[in-house]
Amino acid sequence: MQKSGKDEKLSPALTRRLPLYFRALIKFYGCGKERISSEELGAEISLAPSQVRTDIKALGCQGQRSYGYSIAALYKTIASILQLSDKYKAVIVGNTPLAAAVSETPVFMKRGVKLSAVFQDPEAPENSYFTQLPPDCPVLGYEKFPEFFRRYSPDVVILADTPDKTEAFVTVLKSTLTENPEKNPQIWNFSESQLAGSSLNVKNIHISDLLMLLCLELGKN
Repeated sequence: MQKSGKDEKLSPALTRRLPLYFRALIKFYGCGKERISSEELGAEISLAPSQVRTDIKALGCQGQRSYGYSIAALYKTIASILQLSDKYKAVIVGNTPLAAAVSETPVFMKRGVKLSAVFQDPEAPENSYFTQLPPDCPVLGYEKFPEFFRRYSPDVVILADTPDKTEAFVTVLKSTLTENPEKNPQIWNFSESQLAGSSLNVKNIHISDLLMLLCLELGKN
């Protein structure tokens, strides 16, 4: 997945704030507002108005004194930088409550990520946690992944299986990528397996780790 030229010029701090701006703009736009001031936007996402103005200037957007900024223009600019208008193909690996929860959340589709297939261990129990899969999203065994990958080139592979099954699938995944070196999908690892240091393009997203940190903050307070 490639980044836009403008995205590459933004500071890491501003890039991390873009989703905050995006959600706020959706909220205000849904309320019927067409323009917004730096004070209003800053209050919504807990930023100083001066920081908001600096950020928006870095995005290449201009406001009007006493009129503020066009919500539609800001929305379009940020959506373009975040590449939300693009459609990415994703597959999910696992037959677990977590896999079902991740696959059935509407957030992915809203952000341009479409689930194309589910892969499960062929020896796993037949009971499935999936209840709302799209009709064009097949459930396939691990052995079908190499052929599917060659034909459809998914942009994202989401791992959400148990550690042992994830390890088994990663073996299949590495073999498939070795045979298709020109393809480099991003791996979103929601499983409990740690794939740091792997040759794969991995983003480890451990919900349990986040929960422990939240509990730590809860205990401090």
